[in-house]
Amino acid sequence: MLKLNSAAEEFRYEFSLDQNIDWIQLDAIDRRIDAYPVTERFKVAEVASKAFASNAPAVSLFQFKTANVIGVVPETLSKFLADTWKEFGVKQFSVHNRLCDAIIESIIETGRKQVMLVFNGLLDDQRPEHLIHQQRIIQAFKMLGFEIVPIWSVSLMEDCGKEMDRIASILGLIEQA
Repeated sequence: MLKLNSAAEEFRYEFSLDQNIDWIQLDAIDRRIDAYPVTERFKVAEVASKAFASNAPAVSLFQFKTANVIGVVPETLSKFLADTWKEFGVKQFSVHNRLCDAIIESIIETGRKQVMLVFNGLLDDQRPEHLIHQQRIIQAFKMLGFEIVPIWSVSLMEDCGKEMDRIASILGLIEQA
């Protein structure tokens, strides 16, 4: 096992001091939301949503007949996705004033496929110093039943159409050839 030096330990300690997030409860998320007793689901969803909201700067919510999508992508990409998905009957929701409530609803709604789009594999690719926290939050959402779908900027630049088809296929909108 790698032994951390004091500077690394100090970084880890300081990094875990966000008072708005219950990291112990977040790390304790160990199964899909529908596997929790009904009486515990709201609290579990609330813990995850607060952690998410404090670490995701740009959030878009999309709803399809078959999927709920949380998009943690730049605004220009979010607009592009909404325009691209119009033909599939997507609804995009504005959540500026009630982000935590909207995320809780998305977590608890298990009748549709749950997907989280993350840009460059992170909740906020502009804050790589928060990599550990972001990965903990992403892991919690995986455990709750979300499929995490990274959208890589290099893939968009190399072949945007192919990348959009890949995402549409994951959402069940098209069949990938």
